[in-house]
Amino acid sequence: EPIMNTDTKSYDDFIKITQHLTQHSGPACVVEIFAGDGQSVIRFKDLKKKFPHLYSRWLIAVGGFHEHAHTMFGFVEMFWKPLVCSCMHVLQIERVHEITQNLEHNNYAHVQNALHAITIGIVSYLMQDVRQPPPG
Repeated sequence: EPIMNTDTKSYDDFIKITQHLTQHSGPACVVEIFAGDGQSVIRFKDLKKKFPHLYSRWLIAVGGFHEHAHTMFGFVEMFWKPLVCSCMHVLQIERVHEITQNLEHNNYAHVQNALHAITIGIVSYLMQDVRQPPPG
């Protein structure tokens, strides 16, 4: 069951969260595994540094969201000049920029939607307009 009214930016709340998670482990548990988003992982890392004797058995894993977000941001930055900037102009997308600093202001969704549109455009071009070699 979830713990309501907690904030992963708060040390006190994060201690409550980890205590709650520990209650669901059996007595023979040797390693606890925590998988979370970037903010949660950073908070947990800080907690482990501050209280190593309490959290030494915890293994921290980053979920796919954070990794995917930074991969998309990296692709936009890498291909900004040769491709993405022109596509954003043609598509009239103004909320995607060459460098995305963080996940604030729904940056993840804006970049993801822009990359979806670019991908669909590229695939459509390849399928409809390229004749030699034929799609196969």
